[in-house]
Amino acid sequence: MQAFLSASNNARVIWFGYSTFLLSFNGTTVLVDPVFSTVAAPVSFMVNRFQLLVLSLQKLPPVDIVLISHDHYDHLDRESVQYFVDESTEFVTPLGVGAHLIRWGIDAERITERDWWQSYTTKGIQFAAAPARMILLPGSRFTQRRVSN
Repeated sequence: MQAFLSASNNARVIWFGYSTFLLSFNGTTVLVDPVFSTVAAPVSFMVNRFQLLVLSLQKLPPVDIVLISHDHYDHLDRESVQYFVDESTEFVTPLGVGAHLIRWGIDAERITERDWWQSYTTKGIQFAAAPARMILLPGSRFTQRRVSN
């Protein structure tokens, strides 16, 4: 972990599996789509983790920014977000995702939401919201969370 956090002009990445990874840029640590739970679904019998975590949330270095790409269960995990309730971590999300975070205890002042093509710069890093191209096929994933959100 010391090598990961050491000063460098190069970005460093730790991949936790699927959508979750930790980035280090010039002394700033960004956690992307934190899913540290054993299930990425609204009910416990669906979508179990395929592999054990390489590191727990408790063993992460201090996280400056959490970046959430969208609100699917496999990218936005309530338990992982709630870990940061008492931290000063900043959250950057697409428009509308902040409502989940506020419901889960994150202060609104710590959340920045952006609509498509808008950007936000913090700690020397610019985040830009851009839509992913989506082709609808039978069985495509929906974009709205359900059950208890």
